[in-house]
Amino acid sequence: MLGFIKNLVMTFAALTAVYAALTYIGRKRAADKVRGEYADSGTQLSQTDFMDQGIARYQKSLRRRLIIGVYLIPLFFAGVLIYLAQYG
Repeated sequence: MLGFIKNLVMTFAALTAVYAALTYIGRKRAADKVRGEYADSGTQLSQTDFMDQGIARYQKSLRRRLIIGVYLIPLFFAGVLIYLAQYG
């Protein structure tokens, strides 16, 4: 049982590292995209305000997709594999 808990903690730590890396990369790409939109928009807002609004909009959608893709889907498939190994 202790080995299972150790593996579970290690898996969670690895998934958290993947989540943090993907969040960083996603924010960086969103910032580049919003900078390009600002240059093309000709808006009256300052660049900082425009960037804040654009990144906030992107962050809401990114967080939900990353949690599902990084945590829930791999844990679901691991659970299915464990079930099939025990009862299949």
